[in-house]
Amino acid sequence: MPPCHEHIYNQRRYMRSELTAFWRATSEEDMAQDTIIYTDESFTPDLNIFQDVLHRDTLVKAFLDQVFQLKPGLSLRSTFLAQFLLVLHRKALTLIKYIEDDTQKGKKPFKSLRNLKIDLDLTAEGDLNIIMALAEKIKPGLHSFIFGRPFYTSVQERDVLMTF
Repeated sequence: MPPCHEHIYNQRRYMRSELTAFWRATSEEDMAQDTIIYTDESFTPDLNIFQDVLHRDTLVKAFLDQVFQLKPGLSLRSTFLAQFLLVLHRKALTLIKYIEDDTQKGKKPFKSLRNLKIDLDLTAEGDLNIIMALAEKIKPGLHSFIFGRPFYTSVQERDVLMTF
């Protein structure tokens, strides 16, 4: 079995914890003791990953509206999802190329986020966040190049979260 990445492991623990908490909150029957998943003190399940975001995202909303117009049970939905992911990937590559051209591959500082949003039609904050996340996955360090260095590194963030 291949080694499990730390983020995947933590993501699964989050999901299990959230599902257990959801089950306890909504179910009238008691859970069997062997199905309860206990988490240790270093894990922070109170960070709710199923929360509403305040950013408007037209990409996902349009996709969901179109997907739910398709008949359920058809393999067409999975094809439609694959095409949507391909569009997101292409937009992320376009974003990377735009930034490389604008900064001469990092030799100059990035000038205008507003122009980038207008030129790439990413004026909705949620759309920009989605495409930026994919672009960061393809080219790590892109986010900090555009928005500056974050105050906390991931190790510092973990240490801060451990104090709660």
